[in-house]
Order: sequence, then C-alpha cells, then structure tokens
Amino acid sequence: MTSEPAKSILIVEDEPIIALDLKALLEREGYLVTVRYQGYKALDLLERVDFNAAIVDIHLKVGNDGIEIGHLLSEKRIPFIYLTSFYDQETLEKAAETSPAGYLVKPFQPQTLLSSLMMALNRPRLVATIHPPVALTGTEEIICNILSQGKSYQEIADQMSISINTVRFHIKNIYVKYDVSNRAQLLNKLLTSR
Repeated sequence: MTSEPAKSILIVEDEPIIALDLKALLEREGYLVTVRYQGYKALDLLERVDFNAAIVDIHLKVGNDGIEIGHLLSEKRIPFIYLTSFYDQETLEKAAETSPAGYLVKPFQPQTLLSSLMMALNRPRLVATIHPPVALTGTEEIICNILSQGKSYQEIADQMSISINTVRFHIKNIYVKYDVSNRAQLLNKLLTSR
C-alpha cells in the first residue's frame, strides 16, 4: 500500500519569524514547505515550479506585493490563502479580485490556518468545475466557491466582509443565471458543469 505524496506549499512572507513558525507548523503536519521572503523571488519560482497551495502575505516590504502573486496563483489555478495584518475595505476588495481560498488576519490560530489550508487544498477540484458557460461576476464566483464548501450565508458574509443582504442579493442573481431555485440544485449544477 503506497501513501499519497506530501503536498507542497509555498509560503510568501517577509517576516522571518512568522515564515519560520509557519514552516515548522506545516512540516509537523507532513507538508513539503518552501519559503520566499520577497515577492519577486516568489513570482520567479512560480514560473518554474508548481505547488499544491500557497500562503501569501499581502504587504511585502521588497518587490511585488501579495496581490500580484495572488493573480499569478489564480492564473495557474494554485489555491492560496492570504495571511495578512490588513483588513481594510480597499485591501479586501483587491484581494477578492484574485479569488483566494481564504483570508486570515494576523495573529492567527494554528488550527484555523490548518483548516483553511485543508479547504484550499480541496479547492482545485471545485474551482476547475465552477467555470461553466454561465457568466458570473467575480463576487458571484467567490460566493459560489465558498457556498460549495458548505458555508452558511452568514459565514459567507463574514468571510467576505459584506452584509448578509448583499450575499442574498448575489445568490438570487446566481440562481437566476443557473436557472435553479435552491442551494442543492445550484451545487449540483456547479459540480457537474464543464
């Protein structure tokens, strides 16, 4: 019986203490971890190496910021989590455009990070099927991804830092676009669309 190979995780974090703590935490869980402290070095590495997932700080002191890295990760369909000290509206909006699998604010609880990473690692299967011919807005696509993880409307609102009424508005539009009337029908269409 062969065991599944360890998942490879890229950490992009310019604070060495945080980066090394993250690396130690993930290695204890059996992940293969690579750390880059500068954005440009992370971008260069991503051009040559594929990872199973990434954890990215948004505001890096040297070179490219985490949002640029997030765009490349999205293009390469590598799921990632933002880990940052910033949660102002402008940063959240820019981050949402890159479709991260999660957004954690420092300081973080190790179990929260590990749970978010597990969800991110399971995301590629969902992301690959949530690009059907139906034209969704960026926000609608993010909501579909979170909804497919079994989250409630309130959890979606909390994760995206929007009101529950805004979530309901977008879900109503999504239902119309997919010609469905409930969550189960929507999830069925999302998971079977090619």
